[in-house]
Amino acid sequence: MSREKNEEHAFQNGKQECFVPLPQVGDAILLTDPAGNVIQVNQGFTDLFGWKEEEVLGRSIHSLPFIPSELREEFAQDIKRLSAGDWLLPKQTKRERKDGQLTDVLLGLMPVRDAHEEIKALASVFVEVDGHLQTKKRLKESEQRYKSLFDYNPHAVFTFDLEGKFTSINQACARLIGYTTEEMMQRHFSFLIVPKDRNRVIRHFYMALKGTAQEYEADIIDRSGQRKNLHIVNSPIVVGKEIVGVYGIATDITKRKKDEVKLERLAFYDQTTGTANRHLFKRDIRKILAEAEKKRAGFALLHLNGDRFKYINDALGMEAGDLVLKSMAERICPLISGRGRLYRLDGDDFYLILQPLSGPAEAEVLAGSIVKAFRRPWQVNSHELTVTASIGIALYPEHGETEKLLIKRSGQALDYAKREGKNMYRFFDPAIGCSADTMVELEMDIVHAIERKEFQLFYQPKMDIETSRVIGAEALIRWNHPEKGLISPDRFIPLAEQNGLIYELTRWVLHEACRQSREWTDQNRPGYVSVNISPHHLYRKDLTSTILEAIQQSGIQPDQLELEITESGIVQDVEMAIQTIKQLKSIGVRISIDDFGTGFSSLSHLKELPVDILKIDRSFIQDLPESEKDQMIVRSIIQLASAMGLHVVAEGVEEEKHLTILKEMGCQTAQGYYISRPVPNEAYINWLAHPPLLFKS
Repeated sequence: MSREKNEEHAFQNGKQECFVPLPQVGDAILLTDPAGNVIQVNQGFTDLFGWKEEEVLGRSIHSLPFIPSELREEFAQDIKRLSAGDWLLPKQTKRERKDGQLTDVLLGLMPVRDAHEEIKALASVFVEVDGHLQTKKRLKESEQRYKSLFDYNPHAVFTFDLEGKFTSINQACARLIGYTTEEMMQRHFSFLIVPKDRNRVIRHFYMALKGTAQEYEADIIDRSGQRKNLHIVNSPIVVGKEIVGVYGIATDITKRKKDEVKLERLAFYDQTTGTANRHLFKRDIRKILAEAEKKRAGFALLHLNGDRFKYINDALGMEAGDLVLKSMAERICPLISGRGRLYRLDGDDFYLILQPLSGPAEAEVLAGSIVKAFRRPWQVNSHELTVTASIGIALYPEHGETEKLLIKRSGQALDYAKREGKNMYRFFDPAIGCSADTMVELEMDIVHAIERKEFQLFYQPKMDIETSRVIGAEALIRWNHPEKGLISPDRFIPLAEQNGLIYELTRWVLHEACRQSREWTDQNRPGYVSVNISPHHLYRKDLTSTILEAIQQSGIQPDQLELEITESGIVQDVEMAIQTIKQLKSIGVRISIDDFGTGFSSLSHLKELPVDILKIDRSFIQDLPESEKDQMIVRSIIQLASAMGLHVVAEGVEEEKHLTILKEMGCQTAQGYYISRPVPNEAYINWLAHPPLLFKS
């Protein structure tokens, strides 16, 4: 490229002078409107000629002693040629400084055009002749910097006029929004902004027009309809100390925003259920507490737990458990209806913050709806399961004004609901709190009770009604607490089931009962023993191996052990119960259904259960002499068992009349206080050696 062409090209950056601030150092630049009035000069002009900006702005270039008189006609001709569209090559000439001295300069003249190619200004760039070669290099670098700043900037660069209409965009901006430069000229920027951000972005635009740079984020819709997240910086365009527009740079942060959403979901949302997690619960409850205290408004904290969920996890595996957890959330969330948020903290522990709260009745209605929704059967793979809901409710500020206290008291209310029979909700009550504190102490003591050998087995004889012979005994666990004395199983078994210690307790009972059975056998005493199996343990995959281990270590015959399984425990998952009982039968143990008559909604499953014994619940025996209905039920159970080849045991026999009626009906075995209370082994051995006259063999 020729020297003249290079010099001509070096001045092309002047086209941008209307749109970006002039460089304040380096070459002298003078900007005039088409009429010849000065509209802008830079510091380089002041440094070279001595004229300050305020001394020349608005003045006609012809009125200034800037152009020597002998060169004024030449300058007028140059302006005329420029206005006609001619290009002028840089030329050496003279200009007068403010102090009256003439200086030799290299002058470049060029028009400044807008997007419609109309001339809006004339730019004069002066370079001292003495520094020409260095200046040429600087001009080239300056041009490249401007192109990097605008044309080649990887971010979207654009300018608005005072009305917010586009006056220029670079290629990156065109790619971002999907519109060409021509399509965007003189269009207001607001059409790109999503409605929810539009007013806010307009406010930022006007703040920039007032001279304050703005930095913010907003969403746009591009030409294809795609939503994009942008980080935007707006700054005022100042010409001659007057703001003439707004300059902007936008960065596409859509991917970053999506990544932030993913990270937020990982950090604050449960991956199994999609509900909020423990971290978000902590953040939200603290925020809600602060707002409630400030506004003196109430809210409710609901602590929800799925009854029997642990059985499903143990019996069917974590995958099935996860499906149930997901279904739990799906049943609860529609009931909330935007009044709060559901959180899963751990396992099947859910919390629900109901806020704002009109009153306790609102929390009660919601809790009742959730309990009712959970009563519907749960379909998991090929299984129909029963998982009910227990809920504890604590109110702010009535039941507590701190996060810790509200969590504690909703938990105490939940524990009370479970002790009352589950499948219900309960509000916190001070009486519950006192009882709960005692239960917490017991729960902590259970952990060490096995190690300290504080548990022992009591035995209650079972008698053959026809022969009055003792055929064996039921092993019943008791807790001999060092401070609280003998504690009933009704108090500590539910706690053991809740904290998972029931498995260790059941294992200990099995091993101890089998050991005792072997000892009785060696002493020529009835060696038949029965053990209660918790519904929690029934659905564990290791139940069969645990029982087999106890049998093998004790050396008893498998048919010396009877496993009593409650009817209500079986109906929770009949199909799984059938599979488990078949496995147990395969090792030779006997199976009885305990509390028979209290749990089945249908007897259709009974024929599928490979059981040996039906144990009539004591509730049908207590009023047997006076109640015709109880007599009818008991007679029907005995006849049903006889038809199916099953043995029948009646528990709760407390008087002679019970025995007489049961014998007439054909019941084979009796158990109850009329025969003997549950007693320790030593007392049981003594009882066998010296039984009441009625029961001597």
